[in-house]
Amino acid sequence: MYKIGFLGSDNSHVERFCEIINLTNHAKYWRESNARVTSIWGEDQKITKDIAEYGKIEKIESTPEEVVSNSDMVFVITRKAENHLKYAKYVIEKNKPLFVEKPITQTVSEAKELIQLVKDSEVYMTSFSTLRFSSDTLSHINQLNTIGNITYGHYLGPISLEKGLLFYGIHIIELMLHIHGVNVESVYALEHPQNGHKRNIQAICRYNNGSVVSLTFIGNGVYKFQMTGLGENGVINTEITSDDFYQMGIKKIMSILTGKEKNPISFTEMLRGIQIGNAIERSLNEKREINPINL
Repeated sequence: MYKIGFLGSDNSHVERFCEIINLTNHAKYWRESNARVTSIWGEDQKITKDIAEYGKIEKIESTPEEVVSNSDMVFVITRKAENHLKYAKYVIEKNKPLFVEKPITQTVSEAKELIQLVKDSEVYMTSFSTLRFSSDTLSHINQLNTIGNITYGHYLGPISLEKGLLFYGIHIIELMLHIHGVNVESVYALEHPQNGHKRNIQAICRYNNGSVVSLTFIGNGVYKFQMTGLGENGVINTEITSDDFYQMGIKKIMSILTGKEKNPISFTEMLRGIQIGNAIERSLNEKREINPINL
């Protein structure tokens, strides 16, 4: 049985993954996982204690290094993306399989450094938003394949501006990259009300094949995820309402980290998500188009 260690306890995904891996009486328990979350370390002792109790995690470690040493694979799962590189280094140094919570890092330079460390070590590693593997997303893609060449796409989802655009915004950025690819040649963004405590942001992404994708980040409105694709022969609209994305995601993580499946998410795609998020923020500040690949 694979022993999974968690670095970070402040993320609701800790609870969701424990329900699937550890909680045998939970409706979503995955009996065939051949894995168990056995150790955790977190910055806040009370939160870590509470989540370990809820998730039936046997060992609260004193340091990140202890989690890595006592695990077969490690999830860097803290919600603080600015700490992802720091914690991932502990795992990579010990050559352990690694999952990094989205967004992979907060900045482009951190993403490049983390990816290079992984390449140099050849550890099994992945990072993604689980929404891309939901049954609704799979259905949307299957329907897109019936309407010819896709010339326009639209993705709508929430943001928490207090935590930064990438915190929730990475979800729809990743959906765009998953469905349309990585060849975004420019990003232009606007917001309203400008610099407001609650504001909505629109970003227009131009692809090098002539297609356009718009991203709508909702800071003032209902919490929803919506996808639209327009092709030569029709339009497909999908709201993500299924609750299976954590289950589908953890199965994908385990398949990748155990070497059963080649990572379907390229390092270029992981990096591009951070580049696009940073390009949106820069476009808002400079009020011009930004080429994310140059960041």
